Amino acid sequence: MEVYVEYVAINNFIIDCLLILSARKSMKLPVSKLFTCISSAIGAACAVVTPLFEMNAAFTFILKFFEGALIVLLSGKFPNARVYVRCFYLFLFFTFAFGGAVFGAFYISGVSYDVFSRTTPCEITLTVILAIVFVTYFLTGKIVKKLFKRREITNFIRRCEFTVGGKTYVANGFLDSGNRLKYKSEPVIIVSPRFADKLMKNEVFSRAVPRFASVNTIAGEKVIKVYGISKIKIYNGNAENIINNVMLGISERELLSGGEYDLILGAVFA
Repeated sequence: MEVYVEYVAINNFIIDCLLILSARKSMKLPVSKLFTCISSAIGAACAVVTPLFEMNAAFTFILKFFEGALIVLLSGKFPNARVYVRCFYLFLFFTFAFGGAVFGAFYISGVSYDVFSRTTPCEITLTVILAIVFVTYFLTGKIVKKLFKRREITNFIRRCEFTVGGKTYVANGFLDSGNRLKYKSEPVIIVSPRFADKLMKNEVFSRAVPRFASVNTIAGEKVIKVYGISKIKIYNGNAENIINNVMLGISERELLSGGEYDLILGAVFA
């Protein structure tokens, strides 16, 4: 397969830049234009030089592995070795994602593609490679961002259990240190309208006398109804935390939880 050196260099430089940006942004690490260009340039140089030596696919793969480790190492600063390793894993993930997308597209269209040099003998398809890579860059970035966000949310989710009228209810609660709402001295848990409907259907609130608590929002101060329950159990793994005399306040709007939780807990419930 005959390819032009300048195309190999340009292709690999751009792709390595996107790989570095993807990995570092996913880890919320600072991105330096200088270090990104230097590490990408090294990656492009390796891509140009490697094909000049006769090596089997297995050895080339191993060489590419260490090349990726060097590219990530030179891409910028890391707070510790553990963060660097995680960033390298993400770099490999994006590498396979980018390469797989391009290979799959060319395989379906019947065009040959060299996964190691990231090139094809057809000059016109070089722009197609970059187009596919850019689309994959944005798509995988959104997916990883969503996964990391869900993981961060999960760390603050607790299973909650309380009993009213002889019936036990279970729901997930989100620990929000910003929720310091209280009715007199009793902490208030914000309940989603969806979960509140379930409680209303079981006549939970009909057995309790409503109280009123002020809530500060962006639109100003609002008053919401709150209902008292004797206690609530909050689980962190196998550990059980029992809070007595708790108030449930119904939110006017649905919680932006994506269905992950129906209660917003305060700092006192941690």
